[in-house]
Amino acid sequence: KTKCRTLRRRSRMGLLAVARLSRNQTGSRRHPAQLGPYRGSSYTLPGQAGNPHGALAAALLERSYTSTVQISAKVDYGVQALLVMAVSGEPMTADALATDQALPGKFLGVILNDLRRAGIVASHRGRDPGYSLARPPSQITLADVIRALEGPLAQVRGLRPETTTYQGAAQHLQDAWIAVRAGLRAVLEHITIEQVATGELSPEIAQLVAGPGSWIARSVREPAT
Repeated sequence: KTKCRTLRRRSRMGLLAVARLSRNQTGSRRHPAQLGPYRGSSYTLPGQAGNPHGALAAALLERSYTSTVQISAKVDYGVQALLVMAVSGEPMTADALATDQALPGKFLGVILNDLRRAGIVASHRGRDPGYSLARPPSQITLADVIRALEGPLAQVRGLRPETTTYQGAAQHLQDAWIAVRAGLRAVLEHITIEQVATGELSPEIAQLVAGPGSWIARSVREPAT
């Protein structure tokens, strides 16, 4: 029983370490489960090498960095709300935005606050309270939204690609990760809220959408027989 209590206590301490790390990076209290796969930059946990608590927290963080490239619910909901605001053209409350797209109201409120702090939306009080776009929809890209809500577009083990180092047979791996980030930028920095709202994507992006393999899920390729 004593051993079980000790393990539970260490687990709690590890979770608290992750929560403190998240709060230091974002300025808000967030549970480790809310950390997106690309949240924050490089991280260091005091005593991580010889401290089982730090090792546990690092393991929890590592799990959040091993996901495949994905669009989180936070980003997806945020973009939906921005699209509604772009079409409306007038302030809308968080509840109205949530109702329009069938989104969870409380979660959307958190998202809108993050977008407000990033200068993407503006909040209004008084006779017409609510949220509206802080700048024209043609000047808000999907990359802007992702960076505001989740951090950098691409990271490697929580590090920006340009800060990673490799040696020996892996010495050129950094170039591959830099190329991955460049590819993400080439798409996400060139799709605006206005383009998505109107359906008028640029020819380059529209070509990607229309590609024969773009709508087909892929798995690990098996060797030809």
